[in-house]
Amino acid sequence: SSDDAVQVLLEETRNMSWDMIMLTETWRCETEELWDTEDGHRFMGAGSASRRRGVAIVLDRRWVTGKSFEKIVPVSERICFADLVICKLRIRATCCYLPDSTYGDASVKEVYTGLSGRHAEACKEKRQMLPAGDFNAEVEPDREKGRRYAVGNYTLRPQNARGRWLKDWAGSRRLTIANTHFKKRKKKLVTHIGTSGSERQIDFFLLSALLWKRTQDCESTSQIDLGSDHRALRLTFLLKGGFRMKRFQTQSKPELEW
Repeated sequence: SSDDAVQVLLEETRNMSWDMIMLTETWRCETEELWDTEDGHRFMGAGSASRRRGVAIVLDRRWVTGKSFEKIVPVSERICFADLVICKLRIRATCCYLPDSTYGDASVKEVYTGLSGRHAEACKEKRQMLPAGDFNAEVEPDREKGRRYAVGNYTLRPQNARGRWLKDWAGSRRLTIANTHFKKRKKKLVTHIGTSGSERQIDFFLLSALLWKRTQDCESTSQIDLGSDHRALRLTFLLKGGFRMKRFQTQSKPELEW
């Protein structure tokens, strides 16, 4: 069953240190989910009756109890977010799945409009915004003089039109695209390998200024491997008091009916 697939994922991470896992293309039919696993971790997601698309967040059991977890909001089958308070830092972790190239710009605009609304709310509530997911976009460094550099120097060129859209959206909201700022070997930058073997960087973590200042590392990894054409993306940042937080963003395997 699809719930068994969640347990398979958690078995893969049993010997890892993690705090949150974000999933795209979950392929789950429930439009809204909130339940605890056998190990006490919290699964939160948004899917669709068609069993296509879908996003989810898995929160480590340490943050389920007490006042750390505030709420989960399934915005659509492409966006869900969780509001957390960790080490007195108010965070809005937002998982998103942008349409691929087979969809028109109107579909992409709809998701960005949803993300913009969540960002505006977070700013009013003085929350640190952390969008992550499959943006189906390829970016490259922006050298325009006087422009905020949301994108770092470490990308896989060339940039496409959706990449420009992502870069403009992130820059206008003062969000840093984390995994483009760390010098890595190519395999640590690649987040997607196509059927023809083409390697792309289309999954990203976006961070508000405060979270970016505390970020230690961001890279793709094969530590979580469920057979998807995407590689997991790992973000590590240091919170107040020396607390180290790790988050994974990955894509589930359709064969397991997520």
